[in-house]
Amino acid sequence: MGTSDSGHVQQPPPRPLFYSLVFVLTFSAEILANIALIGRAVATIEPRFTTRVLRTLTTLRKKLTRPALKVALTRAFPKGCEFW
Repeated sequence: MGTSDSGHVQQPPPRPLFYSLVFVLTFSAEILANIALIGRAVATIEPRFTTRVLRTLTTLRKKLTRPALKVALTRAFPKGCEFW
């Protein structure tokens, strides 16, 4: 930090916004992300996507509640959705 010509202490420039953001996924967002990864694993025949989902199951299971699961599944598979 330096001083300007008028003697005031200059403040450092603000940090870019992306350094300050903390990404916290909600439970339903985590489930939707896992469903997308499973779909990607099936489409590309890549086991690493399935492995990534399996690693997150322990933490998801600890947060699991019936209403949260219902919201996530309703968002993933809305009424009238043809997924088979």
